[in-house]
Amino acid sequence: MIAGIYNITCDQGSTFERVFRVTYQDEVDPDLYHPYDFSGYTARMQIRRDVAATATLAVLTTENGRISIDEEEGTVTISLTATQTAAIERSGVYDIEIIAPDQTVQKIVRGNFELNLEVTR
Repeated sequence: MIAGIYNITCDQGSTFERVFRVTYQDEVDPDLYHPYDFSGYTARMQIRRDVAATATLAVLTTENGRISIDEEEGTVTISLTATQTAAIERSGVYDIEIIAPDQTVQKIVRGNFELNLEVTR
């Protein structure tokens, strides 16, 4: 699986949610796509100022409840509360990785994380 590129725009201080649906092409009918089976998978995402930065701006995982996986639909949903987005102070970059039960890691999406700064607090 090759990671897709998707640039996220997030409003600081607002509730945020984004759903990513992961599919694969049918071997017989190239016009048909099937949801990826995420049975037993976990996921993680980090937002950093840039790729080389060691500090994170935010960390989302299935373990901390900021990422949820629908195994049958093949979706990965990232969610942040208004308080959590208010704590992010700048734009950066991100990626989302899925971890299979055998600990195989695959990146599903990456891109820029554009933060629109909050005015009303």
